[in-house]
Amino acid sequence: MINNKGQSLLEVIVALAIFALISATMVSLSTGGFVSMDVGGEQTEAQALVGEGMEAIRTIRDRAWNELIFTTSSITTSSGQWIFSGENTTAQLGDYTRTIVIEPVCRDVSNNIDTCPGFYTDIQTKKITSQIDWPVRNTTNTVKQVTYLTNWDSLNWIQTDWSGGNSQSIWSDITKYDSDDNNIDFSQIGIVQLKNTTSSACGIKVWDFNTSTDFNYDLEKIIVTSSLVQLVDQGGGFCSGTATACNTFSGQVSCQTQDGCFWGGGISSSTVNSNFNLWPASWLIGSDSGATYSRQSTGGNPTGYYRGVFPSTRGVIYAYYLRQPFIVNSAISSATISFDHIVSQYTGPADSIKFYVYVDPTSGSYGTPVWTSDNQTGTTTWTSVTNIDVTNKIVGPGTYYLKVRGVVDYQNTGDTQSYTLGLDNVLLNWTMPGNICSGIATTCNTYSIQTDCQGSTGQDGCYWANTATYPSDRPSINPIASHTVDNINTWSSFSEIATKNGGEIYYQLSDDEGSTWQYWDGVDWSVATGIGNYNISSVINTNLSFFSTSTANIMFKAFLESDGLQLVQLDKIEIGCAQAQDSTFDSSIDYSYDDTKIEFVSGTAQLKDQGGDDGFCSGVATACDTYSTSLTCSEQGSCLWVGGISSSTVNSSFNTSLGSWLFGSDSGATYSRQSIGGNPTGYYRGVFPSTRGVIYAYYLRQPFIVNSAISSATISFDHIVSQYTGPADSIKFFVYVDTVPSSYGTPVWVSATQTATTTWISETNINATSKITGPGTYYLKVRGVVDYKNTGPLQSYTLGMDNVLLTWTKNNSCSGIATACNTYSVQTDCQGPTGQAGCVWNSSASYDINLPTVNPVLSQVVSTSSLSSWSSFSEIATKNGGEIYYQLSDDDGSTWQYWDGAGWSTVSGVSDYNIATVVNTNINYFSTSTGSIMFRAFLESNGTQLVQLDNVRVGWGEITGNTGYATFGYLVSSAYNMSPSADGSPVQILSWNEDLNSCSGCDIKMQVRVAPDASGSPGTWGDWYGAGGVDTYYTDPMAVLLPTDLNWKQWVQYRVDLSGDGATSPVLQDVTVNYK
Repeated sequence: MINNKGQSLLEVIVALAIFALISATMVSLSTGGFVSMDVGGEQTEAQALVGEGMEAIRTIRDRAWNELIFTTSSITTSSGQWIFSGENTTAQLGDYTRTIVIEPVCRDVSNNIDTCPGFYTDIQTKKITSQIDWPVRNTTNTVKQVTYLTNWDSLNWIQTDWSGGNSQSIWSDITKYDSDDNNIDFSQIGIVQLKNTTSSACGIKVWDFNTSTDFNYDLEKIIVTSSLVQLVDQGGGFCSGTATACNTFSGQVSCQTQDGCFWGGGISSSTVNSNFNLWPASWLIGSDSGATYSRQSTGGNPTGYYRGVFPSTRGVIYAYYLRQPFIVNSAISSATISFDHIVSQYTGPADSIKFYVYVDPTSGSYGTPVWTSDNQTGTTTWTSVTNIDVTNKIVGPGTYYLKVRGVVDYQNTGDTQSYTLGLDNVLLNWTMPGNICSGIATTCNTYSIQTDCQGSTGQDGCYWANTATYPSDRPSINPIASHTVDNINTWSSFSEIATKNGGEIYYQLSDDEGSTWQYWDGVDWSVATGIGNYNISSVINTNLSFFSTSTANIMFKAFLESDGLQLVQLDKIEIGCAQAQDSTFDSSIDYSYDDTKIEFVSGTAQLKDQGGDDGFCSGVATACDTYSTSLTCSEQGSCLWVGGISSSTVNSSFNTSLGSWLFGSDSGATYSRQSIGGNPTGYYRGVFPSTRGVIYAYYLRQPFIVNSAISSATISFDHIVSQYTGPADSIKFFVYVDTVPSSYGTPVWVSATQTATTTWISETNINATSKITGPGTYYLKVRGVVDYKNTGPLQSYTLGMDNVLLTWTKNNSCSGIATACNTYSVQTDCQGPTGQAGCVWNSSASYDINLPTVNPVLSQVVSTSSLSSWSSFSEIATKNGGEIYYQLSDDDGSTWQYWDGAGWSTVSGVSDYNIATVVNTNINYFSTSTGSIMFRAFLESNGTQLVQLDNVRVGWGEITGNTGYATFGYLVSSAYNMSPSADGSPVQILSWNEDLNSCSGCDIKMQVRVAPDASGSPGTWGDWYGAGGVDTYYTDPMAVLLPTDLNWKQWVQYRVDLSGDGATSPVLQDVTVNYK
């Protein structure tokens, strides 16, 4: 047997392979371990950087909530504190990139966080994401943290009552404020609105049709009901009205006869939303003296609850409250209250901590509590209070208020303490005694049979109405009495509120108690003499300023037009008037000025010439046509004596337009220029469609000026009838030459009656010489008139006019254009026996350059009982490159004010004044408290500019008993001390509650400003801020972040502007300023 003791080659190879594999594995494991150690270290560093970013945001949040204005921003340090680097910035930290994202938070109706836009945006909450990204082996690793931050430690300055009035510069009485413009009504607890006064002053008169006996109308065709004018239904049938409410019936039979009602007893009712699942639905919430309050979604008994936080408490009585109104419709047999309360934070003893419950008949002040808790001396769990008897507080039908308060009374000088209180499940139940009628009565429009609707078996409160058909003959309505104002410069506006349903409403006006009625005829106000002599409201409004003010009264007549099926309703008419006073500078003794620098010349206040070495020729050269002889004419430079010159009207052929012609129609004819079909090209066409029972007309009118006596005047024109479907009473063309633009005098030519279509017919040499009696303005007028008043079939007609021309020839006259005065450089050529008539030689002008002033001696005064606001400021001036500036005074010139960009301020510097347009834009903010106003004008020249002031007009609006409210008013709050620290506080959020429901044209806007402390009072106030920065306004009452420019001052103040339509007023209910 052979004994083999060595190793084969194959074994050696296998052994080497196994060794190599094990060695490679060991190397790989070792290398991977090093990589894992590196990655783990990077992960730890990234998490630290993420956390650092999140803590930096918390630090910024704790400093000032309104610094969180960015969507994506990196952070850095400055002066030892974290700050944002700016929008769309990220931080590169070695290999790491840090991104911080700030997102808005939205909530649903239950106040739970929801995907935006949700039910509303919660400005007190932000979603923060801090993220680190870094590269690892061709990929990117990410670590992020996400959290929600809230404005949890802020304070609120809340004002809910202004009834204490103004003149409180520093906040102490919570019912007062600093100042207003005398147009604010603060008399009602809990609201501010525009002032409501009564007078017959010049303002906006409103006819709201509340009282039918105040109007003239046909009762068979028009009804005035529910503050509405409408056409009367003439027939048909449907059930209308309002079914009598069930609780009206006191007997079982009458109750059960009314559909939808049932007879029963012992019915209970209660307040709502006791567990605060909806917030703050039905509850009015708030605090006194600085406690913060909010709904918490968890921690209640068992879910949400209403929390009050009393931080840093000492030396004051704090309270937070709930209040809910409820209506009781009858006597009650019992009423009880139950609620839960808790003290969840208690850092040390106070004088007392108690809960109070009230049932009061008013919303504001507190009566005697119906229940008071024991003094709370430590933290508690939820404590339930039941069966608080309040039966004796509900004394009969009416509105009552359930109120619950948590009050911390800690007025001693001990250590500062903090407390947190909670309320939940707040409910008041009441039970009505005996048998009552309940339910909801079936509405009238449910019934389609007359006996079910009305009568012994019908529904009480319902009535049967005929199928709607309405009068189609335009019945009218007008007030019995005119509207009369004390003083007026012009009627300024006319508006309607109406529902026309395809119909229309037309109007006429009267200034003589309805004896005569007028309409706008396209040129002027004319007496209405025929059908169709009226206008729609927009035409009345456009031309109302031309309506006579001589009687200071006005009346309207409204015509309601329907096709028989259209229900036309008129809800409101408003007519406005305006007043103004002019300073005309006619009498120098009425003004205060330096007569060495300013002079009064021909009704102007102008700079006085201070003298000079050279001179110039000025004035207006006497016009050539002034001269009536050849000798005097030829002596005037550039004038020429001629005779027999002819002139004419213009644009006779209408080839390109109707320029220079005034054109229109009466009673519905349509009119237009046609570019072809004339004689031979364009012409003026009138179309009379569907004609019957009326006189239609269309017209042309052109003014022309005659400068001297004439020897002859003739008219020529062409006319055509291109459509004629049947006979009318008459179809004629009329030609006039009149001295007034509107009404028609005796025609100079009348055509024969047109009885069929025609070709173009030319009329020539119509003699109009006798109509032009001397120099003056005249009016050439041509009319096409269709008179078809009988009751035959409807007809249609089309008329045309072309080549309308009036030519006149002058007598011998002086013609040309006199050489202008400034042409002459030699005094003898300018003025004197050989000079140009009308020209004056002036020594070289030199004017004062130190802005000399002129102002009236006496103020313009308007009664404060009727003055709403100063409304306008305008000048008429010749400045020649100079300027005029103004200041205003409301105390007869003792102090002067100017517009500083945010308000009217007392003048303190040499350039504290404004140009007229700036004064006009802001004069409605100028105080009306004294009812007086005075201007001071500064005439600015560079020494060569002659500045002349001819007129200054100041306008005002008055509060009228008919409009009810001022159209503008403002209020400035007291100054509020946010912090005892000289470092100041951030002022973060502004919000307010308003009611504009009754006034679509109303608005409320606000501004905020801040000031540093100056020995316990506000120092110099900064600018007023709004949404767009300095001198703008906040217009959204929902909470908005305030700019950081307002941070770190000690005092804050708000201003509110109220704008109305004169008929109603916006209502401000509360204002909240959030700060730290």
